[in-house]
Amino acid sequence: MAQQRHIFPIISVIFISLVSCYICLPDHGPPYNNNYLDQEGAAYGFDSPAYPSYLSTIDDKFKLSFEKLGLTSPDDTVTTVSVDDFGAKGDGTSDDTQAFMKAWKRACNSSPEAVMVVPEEKTYHVKPIRFSGPCKANNLTVQIYGTIEASDDRLDYKKDRSLWLVFDNVDNLMVQGGGSGTINGNGNIWWKHSCKIHKSLALTFNENKNLIVGNLNIQNAQQMHVSFQKCTNVLASNLTITAPEHSPNTDGIHVTNTKHIYITSSTIGTGDDCISIVSGSQNVQVEDITCGPGHGISIGSLGAGHSKATVSGVTVNGAKLSGTTNGVRIKTWQGGSGYARNIKFQNIEMSNVTNPIIVDQRYCDQDKPCKEQGPPYNNNYLDQEGAAYGFDSPAYPSYLSTIGDHDKFKFSFEKLGLTSSDDTVTTVTVEDFGAKGDGTSDDTQAFMKAWKQACHSSPGAVMVVPEEKTYRVRPIRFSGPCKAKNLTVQALTFYENKNLIVENLNIQDAQQMHVSFKKCTYVLASNLTITAPEHSPNTDGIHVTNTKHIYITNSTIGTGDDCISIVSGSQNVLFEDITCGPGHGISIGSLGAGHSKATVSGVTVNGAKLNGTANGVRIKTWQGGSGYARNINFQNIEMTNVTNPIIVDQNYCDQHKPCKEKSSAVQVKNVVYQNIKGTSASKVAVTFNCSKNYPCQGIVLENINLQAEESGESVEGSCNNVQETEIGVVTPSCYIITN
Repeated sequence: MAQQRHIFPIISVIFISLVSCYICLPDHGPPYNNNYLDQEGAAYGFDSPAYPSYLSTIDDKFKLSFEKLGLTSPDDTVTTVSVDDFGAKGDGTSDDTQAFMKAWKRACNSSPEAVMVVPEEKTYHVKPIRFSGPCKANNLTVQIYGTIEASDDRLDYKKDRSLWLVFDNVDNLMVQGGGSGTINGNGNIWWKHSCKIHKSLALTFNENKNLIVGNLNIQNAQQMHVSFQKCTNVLASNLTITAPEHSPNTDGIHVTNTKHIYITSSTIGTGDDCISIVSGSQNVQVEDITCGPGHGISIGSLGAGHSKATVSGVTVNGAKLSGTTNGVRIKTWQGGSGYARNIKFQNIEMSNVTNPIIVDQRYCDQDKPCKEQGPPYNNNYLDQEGAAYGFDSPAYPSYLSTIGDHDKFKFSFEKLGLTSSDDTVTTVTVEDFGAKGDGTSDDTQAFMKAWKQACHSSPGAVMVVPEEKTYRVRPIRFSGPCKAKNLTVQALTFYENKNLIVENLNIQDAQQMHVSFKKCTYVLASNLTITAPEHSPNTDGIHVTNTKHIYITNSTIGTGDDCISIVSGSQNVLFEDITCGPGHGISIGSLGAGHSKATVSGVTVNGAKLNGTANGVRIKTWQGGSGYARNINFQNIEMTNVTNPIIVDQNYCDQHKPCKEKSSAVQVKNVVYQNIKGTSASKVAVTFNCSKNYPCQGIVLENINLQAEESGESVEGSCNNVQETEIGVVTPSCYIITN
């Protein structure tokens, strides 16, 4: 890089070293076991077939890690059972209840891991079933590829009309459908006899811990479609839930007495609430939801019958509602007690919605008018300057509570100690110490003084960089440890930090990399806009190195280099909802330069749009290096006019002279490409340029549709030294080639 000539470059990166720093050393221990499962339960090269690949991506997003779940078994210790093995017919008329119960019993009592399969292209007719635990299986997967349909005989429900399919007291459970799996509640026989207390919930999860529910179609429930009751650490994703617009009480997803639940990438249209969140629920994150028809997204009702109800830490981020009778709603009964607090609705689009934003503390769902009663619930909001409007602690703005109580990157009011009263929190602004913010004056000393006071304040502090001004500063190191147990800097980025949030920033024209996370642990970065000219050298957007448990979402990046680069020592990295271009795409690497050892594991890019980039999703490693890049998932990605849309290059060489042939290499293993579509600017759209001595292993291509950008042209795949499997339609195809 050329030496900088400006004395006072505009602030673009602030390096911060805070209390509770943690150096993320590369993982030299046993690998994560990350798996991809075909429709019959056979593993495609992954170390453990009990869970599909995306599980690793939420590793520490809800304490679901392979070590903690114990996914270390070799393939021959995993028990796979099919309901057909126990006599299920799947003809749509025979009673398959007993076969399901027997298959469950076998799977539940197997050790250490088990998979229960419901085969595709069949319809299984079942009566109410309770799949009960605890189980001997440390990790249990239910793979639903066919259709499970409820009995249409109401007498079959006489023992308990409130439940149909129940998973009860089963920990470390995944129920997933692979896209084709369907659960049909056959609700039309119940709707005409509508009565709230006499209808079943279609799919109920009761007292489950470490639960994943994904890729399912759930339709025509008798009453609520999916209910999470008394669960902890839940990921629900890619659910499609449908029922007629006027079907009564058919909530899509119902959350009650559940903590640490993340619901994402789902489409819901029913006759009642798309999502309802009621008492006892805490740390609920809802993202990327399409809702309609229905009654919108509701918190409540709460406090009916003079009861005490509590809901806290709820965020709905990124929703589209169309034609619903409400938008985002909080509804509480008079006469109740408790609270609904620390709630955020953001990035929401509404079309033809009645009551788009509504809080009703006088909710009354009965024939007779409700009597006037009190007291009301407490609901709070915090402004940008730190003044509290009813919030319990002003040291952090309101959005902090919405990202989870220590289980979505270990942030929490209680565990971070945010319980101070207003008069014990110090708020300082750089202008208090003489910063001008006029774009020309040197504000370095003012920043350093403001930091010193904030850092030495106790127990909580906020350092503010005011809006609508430009502060010119020299290089600054904001060092810790600090007396302040909890410290917020409303500015830019970081080094050796633990429990870090970076949000709602525009970062532009960096000297080199725009945002770099180095040796950090537990990071949430969202709503970043990063820009630089297309030909600006080495201006990576986001650079991740030696960092663990980082979640980056809802960001737009266009620079002169990689939109995202992930290099050695990084583990459990999740990117969602990323727009990239111009630039060099999304890269893992380069790794192994100078004969070094490099390790990257547990990376997912889910939901990205790339336009006009020099690469799409890329893994690049040098010959002569060692280590691994493994357990990686690229999914739900759209590309437009992208050169090299999918590329793995184990012979990467970024030097003037040709690189010599070397015998060692960084191992590339267990990489899934799923649901990737778009156009390629290059003839070769899929490239695997892998090592002869360390070939790429466990590569899966599923539902790939890449076409030529130019009309009438075609694209092709180029594969060398790769062990690869294809699922669904893959264009261009790339078969196993061994040189």
